[in-house]
Amino acid sequence: MTKTNNKTKWLFRIVGTLVVIIGTGSLFAPLQSLTNKIPVLGSIVNTGTGLISTVLGLAVSLVVIAIAWFRYRPILSIVLLAIVIGLLVFLKLNKKDQPKKIENQEIKTNEN
Repeated sequence: MTKTNNKTKWLFRIVGTLVVIIGTGSLFAPLQSLTNKIPVLGSIVNTGTGLISTVLGLAVSLVVIAIAWFRYRPILSIVLLAIVIGLLVFLKLNKKDQPKKIENQEIKTNEN
């Protein structure tokens, strides 16, 4: 009985996380449908929004799990919150790197 409950528990956790990721991804659906008219731009936007929705969906799911576990498993809860902070820092660093790359490319093209 315990094995069945553990399997069911993990199944619900995984399905819940996937639902949050899919829901976050559906927020970007209007942007994706607008950019799909241009093939190259559409694929870039689809990849970017997929990455962002996956990271944000994981972050939201881990925060909810960490809050639920805080009373009974505080150390695990703190570890999950640290993972969420790491995911958000990853998004922030990727966001900051892109304008620098674009500026460097513009400078190189202006020099030529």
